[in-house]
Amino acid sequence: MATKRRRRGEIEENDSDSKSETDDASEKDFRWDNGNELVMLYEIRAVSFRNDDSSDDEDGTYECQMNENACAKLYNDRETSDVEIFISSRPDSRPRKSTPGGWPCSLFYAHKSILASASQMFHDMFYGPTKKEGDIRIYNISPDPFEEFLRCFYMRNVSFKMGNIAGVMKLAKIFVAPDCMKTCVDFLNKCTLSPKNIFDLIELANEYEITELKQRCDECITSNKMEMIIQHDDFLYRDRYTLKKILQLNLLECDQKIIFDRCIAWANCKIDYDTRGGSGNAENKGQLLREALGDCIYLIRFNRMTIEDFKELAVKYEGLFTAAELIDITQSINVNGYESEFFRQ
Repeated sequence: MATKRRRRGEIEENDSDSKSETDDASEKDFRWDNGNELVMLYEIRAVSFRNDDSSDDEDGTYECQMNENACAKLYNDRETSDVEIFISSRPDSRPRKSTPGGWPCSLFYAHKSILASASQMFHDMFYGPTKKEGDIRIYNISPDPFEEFLRCFYMRNVSFKMGNIAGVMKLAKIFVAPDCMKTCVDFLNKCTLSPKNIFDLIELANEYEITELKQRCDECITSNKMEMIIQHDDFLYRDRYTLKKILQLNLLECDQKIIFDRCIAWANCKIDYDTRGGSGNAENKGQLLREALGDCIYLIRFNRMTIEDFKELAVKYEGLFTAAELIDITQSINVNGYESEFFRQ
């Protein structure tokens, strides 16, 4: 019995397992000729609704999800990608595909046109006068923040982890991706502040000049007891700007002895770091502490200590204060209404 010959695009009923979403339309809507020519089996043209009440000139803008959904499906898609990006946390690594014993790295699949459309640096890399060929290798960066950074190019809705946000913002700055940076700022302006993350957020607000976040950090410190916030060990590893920012909000009701002790602990940590754990010259410890604290020391309200507490710390940290400062602080404690020449009151 002769078997009916199939036309291009036709399938038999028992081939149902191999049907694709376009099979139902292929027999009646289009055909393929010469391998890559798509021929519609009927004309597709504009229609004039002459008897309709609406005008042919009527126009409108409506939300379409197709671009958003299509772009999201392309994220890290190996089949459609045209560039491979290798990420390694080692500053000197040379990751290689399928190489046993090679440095550990993460591989991401991306699309040059999508990256270039939202990043000036990617545009220059792929389409500029000195465009790069082949895969892209980025060293000295953890894969987690890069993954969240890459999602910003493909997804309408993205989520960030607090531990990755600083890295994502650094990448957005380096690769000149303003839309990604704006998304990060929106995240920070809405995130929950607590004594545990306040120091990270203060530094980010200062580095990227995020006014709203700065104000929220101030309110967080004001609403919590400052003594409780600075008792966190994380406080000891912050930069001088963060220390100064906190001391500038030094509220009158705060225990100045506790604040001073934590400032000394911060200064000792800085000295250990600068001297690689050597702690500096013990004979000049007071001077080293003063150099570490810088002008932050003037923000401590010594006049609110008792004279006994101040004498004790002055002896303990010999060299921390000048002779004029010792006299000034003593008078600000003992003499009612005295205005300090050096220190905040």
